[in-house]
Amino acid sequence: MMLQPDTSWLWYFDEEHQKLALKLTDDMVFVTPYANKRLTHLPAAKGDGFDLQDLESYTRYAHQLDAALPEMTPPEKTQIAINACAVMRFFKLQAPKSWYFKRHRYAGHHHQLATIHTEDGEARVFVLDEQEDVCNIMLLDEQFSLSSTKTLQQFDVLKVHLDCLLPCVSRYSSMERKLA
Repeated sequence: MMLQPDTSWLWYFDEEHQKLALKLTDDMVFVTPYANKRLTHLPAAKGDGFDLQDLESYTRYAHQLDAALPEMTPPEKTQIAINACAVMRFFKLQAPKSWYFKRHRYAGHHHQLATIHTEDGEARVFVLDEQEDVCNIMLLDEQFSLSSTKTLQQFDVLKVHLDCLLPCVSRYSSMERKLA
């Protein structure tokens, strides 16, 4: 079971790691992969509470992840959901980077899960949000090479046009589980 969100959680900037972090309890801290240069603003010095919008986003992402990725462990899904909340609240989103990816006539996503394709490969992404013809996506794979000089790392975020996405179904479908 994934962690249940709580309004006592506290966003803050972890000076030691130089990353945005979320204090879950006095003994448990989640450090995101997001450095100061990627954030629009930092939490207040004493921290920013995990607010109602964060709670709603986390719950929505948790349901989408459960539907799309049944093979993924609850801690992995929790990590994605918390990172997604961090991105939507603090991240400096940029212009679309669609030129790296192949465009598709029948594009889309399934339960917020999609694949993106370059000339050299494909990667799974989680669709964080969608506006008209663009969306913000988070890389789920460990890394993905966009070019000889640019590689995305897990949980990196990009904005792309919707026609860059192809629907992706879980690699471990319910049919495979029944046969195992």
